[in-house]
Amino acid sequence: MFWENRRNDCAHAKGNIISYPHVESFWLFLQSNFPKFVVNGGREFILQGIKNHFDPTRTPVGTTIYPIINKIKTSIDIVDYKEFLQKLMDFSKDYDSKHYSLNMNDNLANMWPSLFQLPEVYCDVLVDILISDPSFC
Repeated sequence: MFWENRRNDCAHAKGNIISYPHVESFWLFLQSNFPKFVVNGGREFILQGIKNHFDPTRTPVGTTIYPIINKIKTSIDIVDYKEFLQKLMDFSKDYDSKHYSLNMNDNLANMWPSLFQLPEVYCDVLVDILISDPSFC
């Protein structure tokens, strides 16, 4: 609400002064929330992209998933990554139980190693979650 009011002050030539502390504060707000401002990005968008990737009516079997995985580092903040991985694990378990096509299950199995191509901080979270659920491996 604060930023909406400052925006209205600027856009409608209201009498309130906008000064450098407002600009610096807004810049810090943008920097700390940058992962949330990605167009066609964010945790749910990437998760949906992965689900679409494993739908053979949308994506041919054998198509690389790396372009989707590569978006994770710019769209999902590290503090949200564990929750994203948990949702991804739930999807994997659910998908594996419903689809018996060997090609598609191989494709799903190849997705997990591609997550290790992300920066080290993401890999650390991935290792922790895989260790915490030995039934998944």
